[in-house]
Amino acid sequence: MMYAPVDWMTLIASGRYVTREMETTTYQGAMGTTVLGDSTMSLGGFGDMTVGALFPLSKVEGDHEIVARAAVSIPTGSITETGEMLTPMGTTRTMRLGYQMQPGSGTWDLKPAITYRGYAGQLGWGAQYNATIRLG
Repeated sequence: MMYAPVDWMTLIASGRYVTREMETTTYQGAMGTTVLGDSTMSLGGFGDMTVGALFPLSKVEGDHEIVARAAVSIPTGSITETGEMLTPMGTTRTMRLGYQMQPGSGTWDLKPAITYRGYAGQLGWGAQYNATIRLG
C-alpha cells in the first residue's frame, strides 16, 4: 500500500505471503554413502511486514529523479516452523526448519534504499541500491 499525504513524502506498507519448498537426501549413518531416502518439506505463511516512507531527493526537469526510502521491517513472520525429516538412523523426526525456510526473520530490520530513475520519451531506466540491516 502507498499513500502520499504531501508532495514530498509517500508512506508505504507492505506484507508478503511466503511459500518455500526444500528437498533433502539422507545418507545412512554418520559418514555413509548409501542413500537412505529423500525428504520434501514445504511451508506457506505470512512473512515480515515493512513500513516506511519514500522521499524524492532531486528532480532535473522531469527527466531524472533520485528517490530515498527509509523503512523498517517488523518481525511479524514465524520463525518456529517445523517439518518431518528422515534421519541417518532411518527414523523420521519433526525438526525446526532452517533459517532460510522460515517465513520471518525474527528481528527488526532497517531497510534503506536509494533509487535513480531516468526517462527519455517512452524509454525509462534506473538503478537502485538497497540494504537490509538486521538489528537483532
